[in-house]
Amino acid sequence: MACTLGGAELGERTEQWQQLVGKADGREEIPDGTRLSFPAGAELAGEIAALATAEQGCRAYFDFTPHLTPTELQLELRAARVRRRDAD
Repeated sequence: MACTLGGAELGERTEQWQQLVGKADGREEIPDGTRLSFPAGAELAGEIAALATAEQGCRAYFDFTPHLTPTELQLELRAARVRRRDAD
């Protein structure tokens, strides 16, 4: 399963993710993925939601779960486990 974005679009999306990850003040490995922590804020929460929604259109096998508290915003990114045919 690969992203359906082409050259320039893929480069732009990659840059958007790099900018977002650069705003994180914490990163933790979790089962099947990563949890990013950010300072709480409506503008950043909207940016995260918009990017995660756009990514779902490209990589539907990712799961994005936001958690918002008064002091922190977390985004859990997980990849669905895909069973490979040649693993049987």
